[in-house]
Amino acid sequence: KNADSYNPNEPQCVFLSGVLYSQMKEYNEAVKKFKLVISTSPFHAEALYHLAFCYYQVRNFELSLNFAKKSKSASPTKIENYIIIAESYMAQKDKDECFKTYEEAKKAGLVSYQLLYSNAVAYQAFDMWQEAIDILKKAIELDDSNFAAYYALSLSCLKLDLREEAYEALKRTLELNPNHT
Repeated sequence: KNADSYNPNEPQCVFLSGVLYSQMKEYNEAVKKFKLVISTSPFHAEALYHLAFCYYQVRNFELSLNFAKKSKSASPTKIENYIIIAESYMAQKDKDECFKTYEEAKKAGLVSYQLLYSNAVAYQAFDMWQEAIDILKKAIELDDSNFAAYYALSLSCLKLDLREEAYEALKRTLELNPNHT
């Protein structure tokens, strides 16, 4: 568990040290490493993204947004930037900016299961159940082996009293992950 076993003169080693700290959920230590990287490489997109991620994990959404936007400027096709920006807005209950971010990703031609699933969770967070169902169905088209989308679909269907659809989605959830409760 020694994330500091690196050559401190190599920025990539400092970056990887930050990644290790982040994976160990030692976000304050990770932030120090990523800030050191951007002090010498201010447009290091991955370090900027990881700073955004660490700040998101410690619920500092303002700094998360700040670094995610910088990362997006440095790497505009990285889907994770859009996700963390939208989810930071969602955590701040800023519905308009949240959905504007998903729309921006869509306009940029970015599509992935993760982006669609995150968008659906945002719809659920704002009690927009039919929209969540529509997006979850698209996510399932991209990856029909991910139980999380089926489970989220079952919950959204229940909210709209679509019992048969909810049952089928929950049945598929348990087929994919029998231990899910």
